[in-house]
Amino acid sequence: MPVKLEPLSTTDGCAGSPSWLTLDWYNGVLYCTDEGLGNGQHGSLVSFATHENGTLTPLAKTSTVLGPVSAVMYGEWDYGLAVAHYGGSAFTTWDIQDPANLTLLNVQQFSLPEPGPDPSRQEASHPHAAVVDPSKRFILVPDLGADLIHIYGVVFGDLGLSKLDPLVVAPGSGPRHIAFVVKETKTFMYIVTELANTIVGYEVVYGGESIRFKEIWNSGIHGEGNDVPQGAAAAEIVVSPDREFLIVSSRNESTLQVPDFDTSNETIASDPLVSFKIDSETGHLTLQQDIPCGGRFPRHFSINKAGTLIAVALQSDSRVIIIERDAKTGILGDFIAYAELEGDVTAAIFYE
Repeated sequence: MPVKLEPLSTTDGCAGSPSWLTLDWYNGVLYCTDEGLGNGQHGSLVSFATHENGTLTPLAKTSTVLGPVSAVMYGEWDYGLAVAHYGGSAFTTWDIQDPANLTLLNVQQFSLPEPGPDPSRQEASHPHAAVVDPSKRFILVPDLGADLIHIYGVVFGDLGLSKLDPLVVAPGSGPRHIAFVVKETKTFMYIVTELANTIVGYEVVYGGESIRFKEIWNSGIHGEGNDVPQGAAAAEIVVSPDREFLIVSSRNESTLQVPDFDTSNETIASDPLVSFKIDSETGHLTLQQDIPCGGRFPRHFSINKAGTLIAVALQSDSRVIIIERDAKTGILGDFIAYAELEGDVTAAIFYE
């Protein structure tokens, strides 16, 4: 049976709608974004000092554009923080050199000339992630509402950004998150789309101050030729630490069953984690596993550095699940631990 984990420490310093966690392990700082769904006016960015015993000490909390859902450190020494704002149709950058004094650098507001093919979700621009490429010279921001990836060049020596031509994706696909992988001679980028439930792969081509993309893969999130259940909503996409495997999560499927964690004789519905082997030469994906993740709405998951554990944030079940993983074969194994929490669980990361 999986071990039930008990909280070491809790804080409401990122209330009321925490959405994302970014760890600056080197400096011992954790950043949290709050979407601001309660007030509908603005979000917030919060910094905490981390401690070996698991406790957090609040450092700063500052108001942001509404709806921050993803943040990534960038620039020389990682003194910048780039934030995607789903609800506020914006992309912001911050100076975090002093984590107790978070300083807004720039706000980029996006607008659509007209709604996209899925007007219920594409009535406005909806930046859903901020991702730094492996060269650390570019920031990519998938925009679910606009069906494109905003691209920025990182200005060397300061935290300024230069806007580059976007990468346009299929109309109505709704790009959500991005993962890069550097192989022996090539770099690949994979986009998971929330509305079309696809994985789109590209070979990345660098040239001077430019970054270009050549599409090399397009399949459903359950693998080539496999159906995606009606109503599914792809969420997270992560490359394993050894750069051999790609894993995605999907929500709102509930097609799988797992034993109830609190009783021995009941079962509960589960959404899937889907893992693929990455071909080093072509970037093509071979389906490896399609397994239950331990509950409903795996909005986020992360892999520890050793590649032996996956932590899954189950938004609808208020649960975190720890799944064991064979670092060599990439095979996902048993549920080894879980924690029952209160409210929506939107992110789960390892402190390492």
